[in-house]
Amino acid sequence: MTHLIKKYKWPALLAVALVAFSASIFFLIKSYTYDASTYFESRDFIRQLKQADANWNVKILRKKIGINNNLSLTPPPEAASRWEQLEQLNNSGPLAALWASRRQGYVEAVKNKSLLVEQFQQHNTHLRAALDALPLAEDDIQTRLRAMGTDSPINRREVASSVLDLTLTTLEYALYVTSDKAEEVKSQLNALEQYIALLPPSYLPSFTTLTQHIESIIQEQPIVNDLIDRISVIPVAQELDSINELLNETQRRTAATERQYHIYLAVSAGLMAILMVYLVARLVRSSALITQINQELQSSNERLEERVEDRTRELMQAERELVEAARMAGMAEIATNVLHNVGNVLNSVNISADLVTRKLKNSKTLGLGKAVKMMNEHAEDLGRFITLDEKGKLLPRYFNELVESINAEQGLLIDELAQLTKSIDHIKEIVATQQTYAGAARLIEPLNVRICSKMRYA
Repeated sequence: MTHLIKKYKWPALLAVALVAFSASIFFLIKSYTYDASTYFESRDFIRQLKQADANWNVKILRKKIGINNNLSLTPPPEAASRWEQLEQLNNSGPLAALWASRRQGYVEAVKNKSLLVEQFQQHNTHLRAALDALPLAEDDIQTRLRAMGTDSPINRREVASSVLDLTLTTLEYALYVTSDKAEEVKSQLNALEQYIALLPPSYLPSFTTLTQHIESIIQEQPIVNDLIDRISVIPVAQELDSINELLNETQRRTAATERQYHIYLAVSAGLMAILMVYLVARLVRSSALITQINQELQSSNERLEERVEDRTRELMQAERELVEAARMAGMAEIATNVLHNVGNVLNSVNISADLVTRKLKNSKTLGLGKAVKMMNEHAEDLGRFITLDEKGKLLPRYFNELVESINAEQGLLIDELAQLTKSIDHIKEIVATQQTYAGAARLIEPLNVRICSKMRYA
């Protein structure tokens, strides 16, 4: 079991690290897909649509009183791209069906309102034409009545008064549509028809035109008012408010999803951090273990090399001892003579060396360090120190004496060293002379290399 754990431990850790890294990348990408500006732009687009609908209502009212003739619905700029943006935001997810129904409700509301506006425009055109032509027809009748002769069978003033009252009543009816006003207009028309029957045929077209305008107003004004009422209850703004509420809910859910992705991303990052810490700890531990093993191997190698060197030195020492033992017997007498002669020469060498040593110990150059130290202490004002200071004035004379002393000591040392060299050469001559009588200078002994190799690696 332990073997299986050790075998699949690192592959399992690698798999977990890859999964955590992939999940982190996935959650990171998902967390950045949310763009709050898109929702702000969409809500601004809904606000523009509501503003356009309000402007449309104002145009309808202005059209009713004859101020405006353009009743087309002006969509906001970039409406197509904004609708595509709304589709991308809401055509997927749990709110897709609700979005489709609310958008369809808005489209149906705009369509129904457009149909009513078209009908309103048709009836309002006839109504405005009749209202605009009514005063002109009334003025034409009044002009004709004033031109009528006094021998007319009807009373001109009564007819003119009836026409004026009928016109005013009709205009009042156009402002306030009531059944009482309608009955009053109809009764005045009936009374006017009695006068019309008494008029000459040349006057009939003017009265017929006036009557047609009044009947058109009585017919179209209720229809126009009803269409305006029906247009005002079309729930375009309400549908836009419902779409705006849907956008708010979508944004809330998207923000909640983004927070979840951030939490998942933090968990994945934490897991990766734990794995990294564990891997670093394992690497540090492995490095320390490897270093310890290397040190132990190096120590073992050094101990082994020391043992080999010791064995080698022992073999060489044994070899030297054998050679020395072989030669000692034949060289004892020669050594005695050589030592006697060399001893005599060494006495002179010791004397020369002792003299050189005493000269060096008592050399005047020992005070040179103190003089240099004194100069270094006064390096900034060295000239003033040498010329004005009592100790500084002594330095030039000291250096002159030191030069003379060094020259004298140098000559003496050269002579002693030359004498020493002669004594050493004399020793060499004695040794060389005695070697000619000592026989062979070397003794070659057989050595088993295999045994040495075994001892080297033992």
